[in-house]
Amino acid sequence: MLRIIAFVTVALIAVASGYWLGFSQAFSLGLMAQAPVRGSIAAGQLNSLDRGRLDDVRTQLESEVDLGLIWWAQLEEFPLYRALNVLSRQSVVPDNLRYMRRVAAYRKAHASPLAHPELIDQMLESVRADDPDLANQLVEGGRENEAAIARMIQKYAE
Repeated sequence: MLRIIAFVTVALIAVASGYWLGFSQAFSLGLMAQAPVRGSIAAGQLNSLDRGRLDDVRTQLESEVDLGLIWWAQLEEFPLYRALNVLSRQSVVPDNLRYMRRVAAYRKAHASPLAHPELIDQMLESVRADDPDLANQLVEGGRENEAAIARMIQKYAE
């Protein structure tokens, strides 16, 4: 019986250690793997700036502000949110909260141009003609995103 308990204990420790090490490595590798994507987006934005297409760059940056708020709201609802620092071996939550406050304060002071009803209606009109179900899903997703943005602004904007 003692051998079984020892075996189970060792197995549990091995599983927990493997999960912890695997998660922390995957977390860092995921960030590194996204670097070329971010670099490519930056290159496109720089090309747009060179061509004087400031509105294109502004739209992309405004979208990033909204996504920062939406994704942080989703992260806070993730079951392992409270364990994220331990699992990633990084100080994600306290370090990134200062960025969240900055993003939320910006969005509070500057309404998202991507949330203008005319823009949304124009986009939905073209989608609705081809796929009414998709248009309805987009409307529902938009409501959820707007609610997430509002929650993050209320929680973090100073």
